[in-house]
Amino acid sequence: MTSSPIVVTTPPRTDGSTMTFTSTGRPLDRVSASPEELAGQSELATAMGAALSRIRPEYREVVVLRYQEGLTQPEIAEILGIPSGTVKTYLHRARKELAGILAEQGWGGETETVSSEVP
Repeated sequence: MTSSPIVVTTPPRTDGSTMTFTSTGRPLDRVSASPEELAGQSELATAMGAALSRIRPEYREVVVLRYQEGLTQPEIAEILGIPSGTVKTYLHRARKELAGILAEQGWGGETETVSSEVP
């Protein structure tokens, strides 16, 4: 059984444009996208917005600057007046928290459970 890829659309940028990505990290081509990919986009975008509202404000700020505004880590560091290493740490922690929140809501990928019991 194959699972549909996860599809994420960024919130609108300051210019009103959005970007859509699949779970592979590649931008979604709306012309060749399947109806399943397009349908899942709205649900996951809503879940991602809710998840973003649950993480620490400083994490949310760097996530928005990086993924919505497309800024680099050094640019974010300069804007926020914090070290670039701190930006990298915040991004890592934010992605980890977002993955956990989304997994709680059933958005995690399929995982294989390994049992420690001997048959």
